[in-house]
Amino acid sequence: SLTIDAARKHGADVLALISTDKAVEPSNVMGTTKRAAELLVQAEADRESRMRICVVRFGNVLGSSGSVVPLFEHQIETGQSVTVTDPEATRYFMTVNEASGLVLSAASLTAANPERNGALYVFDMGEPVSILRLARQLLRLRGLDPDAPGAINVIGLRSGEKRHESLIYDFEEASSTEIGSIRCVNGARIPTASAEGILEDLLQSARVNDLEQMRALLEQIAALRPAIEINKETVLSR
Repeated sequence: SLTIDAARKHGADVLALISTDKAVEPSNVMGTTKRAAELLVQAEADRESRMRICVVRFGNVLGSSGSVVPLFEHQIETGQSVTVTDPEATRYFMTVNEASGLVLSAASLTAANPERNGALYVFDMGEPVSILRLARQLLRLRGLDPDAPGAINVIGLRSGEKRHESLIYDFEEASSTEIGSIRCVNGARIPTASAEGILEDLLQSARVNDLEQMRALLEQIAALRPAIEINKETVLSR
C-alpha cells in the first residue's frame, strides 16, 4: 500500500506488481504474501481513477538470486552432490530478458486499454521443466556422469514446497493479447469487499508483530475463492 501511495504521489501512469506462480494455491508464507499483494493492488485498481495498476506472475527467473541453476552450478564447481528435492518436481522458467520484457509489456498493455486496469498477466513459458532433468543436463555439460554415485542427491521436498507449480487458478483462464508471448488472465475475481477486511487486518497485525494473527489471516487469504465458485460448491453439496 505504501508503494501505491508513493506511485500516486509522484504521478505514475502505471504501477506493475511483480508476483509469482507461487501465489497460485500458495503453500508457504512467501506465496501467500504474494497472493495478498495481488488482491490488494486489484482492490486498489477497482477504486483508482487515474493511475492504472497491473499484476505480472513470474516463473523462476534463470540466473537470478536464489535461482536453482546458479545453485546447481556452484555445487558442481565445488565438487558437491547436486541436491534435487524431488525426482518428479517441475518448475516454469524464464530468462531475465523475458522477465523484464513481461513487466514493460504488461505496463504498456495496461496503459493502452482502460479495461485492463487491474489486469493480471503471465508469460507463455511453455511446458514446465523437470528439475531432475535440468540437474542431469548441467552435469553432462560439465563432462560429468549424472548416474555416478553421489552425483545427484535427492533430499525431499522442503516444508511449504510444492512438487509442481501452476500459473493460474482453476477459476481463471488465460487469453491472448496483442503480444504473442504474453497472456492476460481472466475469470472470476475475488470481490473487493471480501478481500479488503482481511488485508487490512493482516496489515494491522504486521504493524504490531502479532505472528499468530498473521498466520491465521494468511491461511484465510490462501483459501479465498470467488463468490461464484463458492456458490457453485454450495449448490453441489446439496
